Amino acid sequence: MSLPFLLLGAQAAGLAINIFSNKRQNRANNRQLESYTRAQELEEAQIDLRMKQEQLSFEEQGLASVDNLREVMASTQALFASQGRTPGIGTTAAIERRSMTAYNKDVQAQELSKGFREHYYQSQKSVSRLTLSSKRMDVLGEKMKSKADLFGSAFNMINFSDMADGKGGFKSPLAGLFGG
Repeated sequence: MSLPFLLLGAQAAGLAINIFSNKRQNRANNRQLESYTRAQELEEAQIDLRMKQEQLSFEEQGLASVDNLREVMASTQALFASQGRTPGIGTTAAIERRSMTAYNKDVQAQELSKGFREHYYQSQKSVSRLTLSSKRMDVLGEKMKSKADLFGSAFNMINFSDMADGKGGFKSPLAGLFGG
């Protein structure tokens, strides 16, 4: 009579250990999820910083282009004025138009490059988010598996063959323990 109690106690102790280890694993999984989230936030902040640095670089290039255009226009006008030519007429106008056309093409190329870089950084952020989602799903899958294993071990403690009364019915699982 004491052997069934001993076996039942050993099974209960095993289940308690499983429950304890499952809770510890869940806490570890939660910490892992938090670290993934922090790492992803840090990565997005770094991407934002690089994007702002690129924008600043593009703005500096734009200012340099404007300064260069002003220098070219001023030196052209000074050169033609020293030769006695009127600005905006003939060769002077052609050179000014060529300078403006080159400047406009530079501005368009910079804007196009800026757009590509912004889309590149946005795609990096999307990849970062997808990676985090994948890691979260892995951790959640591990949590669900550990819960299923715990449920399975608890379910395996029940001996269903002892519950059958041999007549197609069921008897109380406690009947054998208390002599009934």
